[in-house]
Amino acid sequence: SAIGVFSLFATGIQAYSGLSAAWLVYWLGDSTGVLLVTPLVFTRLVREIPSWARALEFATLLTLLTVSCFAIFGDWNLLPIRTDILAFAVLPFVMWGAIGLGVGGATLTVFWTAALATVLTALGFGPLAGNTPFVNAVLLDVLFIVLSVTGLALAAVIAERERAEQEHGRVIREQAAMEARHALAAMNRKLVEAQEQERTRIA
Repeated sequence: SAIGVFSLFATGIQAYSGLSAAWLVYWLGDSTGVLLVTPLVFTRLVREIPSWARALEFATLLTLLTVSCFAIFGDWNLLPIRTDILAFAVLPFVMWGAIGLGVGGATLTVFWTAALATVLTALGFGPLAGNTPFVNAVLLDVLFIVLSVTGLALAAVIAERERAEQEHGRVIREQAAMEARHALAAMNRKLVEAQEQERTRIA
């Protein structure tokens, strides 16, 4: 962000008086990009959608999310009020993606929301477009950070719980197998003792 702002200042695009504000917007944009793009690059969503039912759920989620984004950020005038808090109405879809599809679902829903919200706000629509470009950019970055952190944290907690359940099941299976081996060894030992007793009696 420092290099980017210095480049803007050196080329005369950014005045000296607004360097701090430009640096803040640049830094927030970089941070938001890390939160949005990095999980998307390292997540394989196809692996997390193993069945047609999950694929249908994912398609339904993206469809409803797209309609909601256009309704919230596209000025469809479905509601007579325009407040910034309406932008957080997409949070349930991010939570749905995190719970139903894991980290990949949360990452893709946040990324798609960010793409639609950014384009529509840049075109002058939505509850976040009524301010200066600086304020609009900061509000968008804050929204995306909240959505991304919430979705990724929820998906990580759910994945950790599933991993703990799988580990617990593996431990139980190993204990059951060990107990079965011990029981079989005890039965073999009793059988050998019975055979020895029978040989002794016959002798």
